[in-house]
Amino acid sequence: MATNLTFSMTLDILDEDIADGKLIESDHRLMRHLIRVCGQKRFTFTPERKLAEGLMVKGRPVSHSKITKGISRLRKAGHISTRKTNGNNRIDLKTYIASKSQYLLRGYKIDIA
Repeated sequence: MATNLTFSMTLDILDEDIADGKLIESDHRLMRHLIRVCGQKRFTFTPERKLAEGLMVKGRPVSHSKITKGISRLRKAGHISTRKTNGNNRIDLKTYIASKSQYLLRGYKIDIA
């Protein structure tokens, strides 16, 4: 039950940012896709073009520019951070579920008793 609670709370913080105008609705889908791509390591070196190919809407991949703009908005809202490397850029998640009783929102750890 706590896992469902924390997952809905991470989605709620994204919804609040959409309501405030910091994000748009497609950023919600992009964030869920990033969580799936990153897995338990909480970061990825996947290029934006590969992210665009993996994110399908109505059976078609999303454009590279939408991914680039979405990553920029998520970074400004504090949900991810990016770092330039020699190869592909590194994307670190700052909003994710750490465990059943612990999750991070914009990099701040929150515990559920």
